[in-house]
Amino acid sequence: MRSLPLYREFERFRAVHACWSGPAIAKPADISTNGILSQDQFIDAANETNALFGSAETVTIGPEIALPEGFSFLDKDGTQRYDIRVKWWSDRAR
Repeated sequence: MRSLPLYREFERFRAVHACWSGPAIAKPADISTNGILSQDQFIDAANETNALFGSAETVTIGPEIALPEGFSFLDKDGTQRYDIRVKWWSDRAR
């Protein structure tokens, strides 16, 4: 996994795992080579207190928003979730 790029951008084509977000891609683009993180950067991206974490989360999982207070749901594995992913590609999500 560490050897894979977080994103790829070509003249006429973009590829990303979950969400193409200019602001989220800007951070890894500034510090990586072709979107591939170094071992230390990969570790930083897994640390919730590191600035790279949010960018990596958005690019690989997609943006999430919190459900209103008191609302949650059980996912397919039975884990209680308090956040949902945003349909970032939809005009209604903007």
